[in-house]
Amino acid sequence: MTKHDQDETSDKELAKFTKFNQRDIASDEEILSSWSRMQRRSKECKKTEMKRWSQACGIDFSEHALLLSEKLRMQNLLQPASQYMHDYMHGLCSSGVMCWIIFLLVQQLYVDGVPDIWKQLHGFVQLWVQPSIHKCAVHRLFDTKAVESHRKALKFKSSASEVLALYHILAHYVQLCCLPHGLCVEACNCYLAWCNLLDYCVASCFSCT
Repeated sequence: MTKHDQDETSDKELAKFTKFNQRDIASDEEILSSWSRMQRRSKECKKTEMKRWSQACGIDFSEHALLLSEKLRMQNLLQPASQYMHDYMHGLCSSGVMCWIIFLLVQQLYVDGVPDIWKQLHGFVQLWVQPSIHKCAVHRLFDTKAVESHRKALKFKSSASEVLALYHILAHYVQLCCLPHGLCVEACNCYLAWCNLLDYCVASCFSCT
C-alpha cells in the first residue's frame, strides 16, 4: 500500500453504530402478540399476502415455532426480548470483528515489508488439508480478485464458515513466520488474542454445565 493509498483510505469509517437510546425496543409481550397475530393471519391470508406480512414483521412464521407454545406461555417461560442471547458467530465471524482483524493484520504486514503477503498466504493456505466439515476452498479468499474486493471494502470479505476454516491456519502462519522474525508483533499478538476469544466461544457450545 503506497502512502497515497493510506491517505486516501485513512479517513474512511470502518463501521457505523446505532446507539441504544436511538432504538425502539420491543418488549416480550409485544413480540409474543405479534406472533399471535401472525398465527391468526396464517389461517386467513393467501401465501403471497402472508409473505408480505412476514417481511414487514420480521417473522419467519411457522406453526411449530417455539414462541407459539401455549404451555410455555402459561408458565411465563417465553421471554424473547429479555432472555436474548447474542450470536457470537455473527458478531465475530459473519462480517464481524474477525473480518476486520484479519484484514488489518494482513495489511499491516503488507505495509511493514511483506509486499507479497497476499500471494504468500494464498500458497500457505493451500498446504493445508481441511476437515471434511469445511467444504470451502479458503485459498480462493487470497485470489487476486478476492484481494481487490477486500481492499475496496477495507475488510476481509468472507462467510462465517470460511473464517472458522481459516483463522487457525493464519494463527499458525503468524506464530511460524511472523513473530520469530519480529514482524508486526503488536498486530500479530492482537490477532492471536482474538483467535483465543473465538476458541472460547466455539468451545462453549460443547462445555458441560
